[in-house]
Amino acid sequence: MQTTNTAAKPGNKIRTRRIIWAACKCGAVAKAYDYAALFTYQGTDKFGVSKYAAPRFSRLIDGVSRDISWDYTCPCGRTRKSAIVKGTPSDHKCDARCEASTSGKCECSCGGANHGRSHL
Repeated sequence: MQTTNTAAKPGNKIRTRRIIWAACKCGAVAKAYDYAALFTYQGTDKFGVSKYAAPRFSRLIDGVSRDISWDYTCPCGRTRKSAIVKGTPSDHKCDARCEASTSGKCECSCGGANHGRSHL
């Protein structure tokens, strides 16, 4: 009798992450974009826990997938600071403070989905 392992093997994971880029000294405004975060499967450790590499972030720009490094630098040449939005869903309704925020924390009903939306 032949047996087969029917357990699903882990694989790469793709998640959406919102990142806010800080305004620059040259006058460039803050921006917020949604990135596809690709977590590459690396195998399992001796305890059977799946391990993944640090995520690689990319987004579509004019129909072409661009790495996050495309947004690292301001047009003036300075390196821009960024923050991954960490949303916590709550009963607080989204308003202008959420949509115009430049921080990485969000506590409102959207759970971070609308955070920094006015900077698109």
